[in-house]
Amino acid sequence: MNIRRISDWVGQFFNPEFDLDDRLEYLVDPEIDSITIRPEQFSIRWPNLIRDEMHSLLAKVGGCKHMGSLFACELCLATLAVINARKEIEISAKISTSEPDFDWGSDNTFAQLVPLLFTPEDLPLPTDVLNSWDKGESGVRYVIDHWYTHYWHNAFPNPLAYRFSVSFFESITRHEIDAEELVLKKILLAATAILTNHTSTYMTNMTFAQKELARQQMIHRKLEVAMMLKPGV
Repeated sequence: MNIRRISDWVGQFFNPEFDLDDRLEYLVDPEIDSITIRPEQFSIRWPNLIRDEMHSLLAKVGGCKHMGSLFACELCLATLAVINARKEIEISAKISTSEPDFDWGSDNTFAQLVPLLFTPEDLPLPTDVLNSWDKGESGVRYVIDHWYTHYWHNAFPNPLAYRFSVSFFESITRHEIDAEELVLKKILLAATAILTNHTSTYMTNMTFAQKELARQQMIHRKLEVAMMLKPGV
């Protein structure tokens, strides 16, 4: 069984454009016998057939994170929960070679932490709303749903079901708000607050968005931001 080929097949199925080597940005060659991953239960549960390959792969990720690779720094690993509920692993290894050259210290070693995700709720909060907006409705829903879970779910555990009005995306794009990160973020925050079905909550969060829209010389009825995202199915 060729583990790398299986990995390529899985990668092609989920994302045909994904290439880990390209994303990591740097070339790192760890010494296999030096690699440690803690807690141990994270890697012990892997089948023997893939353990060495996974150790090497994660050591490369950790090494690239140590070198400052943006992709490696933002990488999270989705996995089954570990017994002690620790939501990170520590990867350490000794590096034999790397490109470009990097100062690994006198012993050529590193230690890095990588976050773990046990449930969808563990995903980091969306921060790049412009990138999410470019993904269309699915990207916007991702932002709204995760913000709701983080900011309001404890106080309002039963959010309203919602659908987007026809004018929601068209209006924002037509007025070029989709290029204004701060304004777009406030609009989506106001839209998220609406799902609480609690007037004082979303009115407070809509104030800034409405002022910004007015500042850009657009005429909006009171609560228009709320009407763009219509509660109900």
